[in-house]
Amino acid sequence: MGITESINYHLNKLELEVDEEDLANGSINPKYRTVRYWYDKWRSVNLGSRFGKGMLEKIQDKQPQYTGKGVTIKVEEDPFTAVIVTQIMRRAHILYCAGDIVFVESTESCDAENHSITFMLTVCSAGAVPLAVIINKGQSKRDYIAGFKMKEAWKTVDNGFNAKVSVGGSILQLQDKYKN
Repeated sequence: MGITESINYHLNKLELEVDEEDLANGSINPKYRTVRYWYDKWRSVNLGSRFGKGMLEKIQDKQPQYTGKGVTIKVEEDPFTAVIVTQIMRRAHILYCAGDIVFVESTESCDAENHSITFMLTVCSAGAVPLAVIINKGQSKRDYIAGFKMKEAWKTVDNGFNAKVSVGGSILQLQDKYKN
């Protein structure tokens, strides 16, 4: 829920609970700028900066929490690349098709620094299931190679790609066919 939706939800709730003159009270019904300020403070404390080093520092601070929940996040700074593998993604690697068919789908300009998010998916009876998420600085060949070569992340997946793809083998041959 964004700031505007939050304000509208709060206002609708207040209209049912308080008198009409209380709606003009800023301590009960804050203005947009006040809510925006609170949100920016909350975001800075909980999610870090939207740019550069602050984002990396927050990921490193939360690394033990992620690891405790079975989530692997590996980050490299140059070029910026992050690989995320969750417990569900680990289970998907066991599927027979994970070694045969992998779909790679990318989106671009997902944040203020125009990072690209790449989803690696495989097929199953329910449709598609994720194998990994790769966040890159951009969509150049160099950026994709950096994500696919992050062996530290792939080593954490037992029987990765149904044990049919060796890290540094076929997965890299796949991306080497990428044309600029």
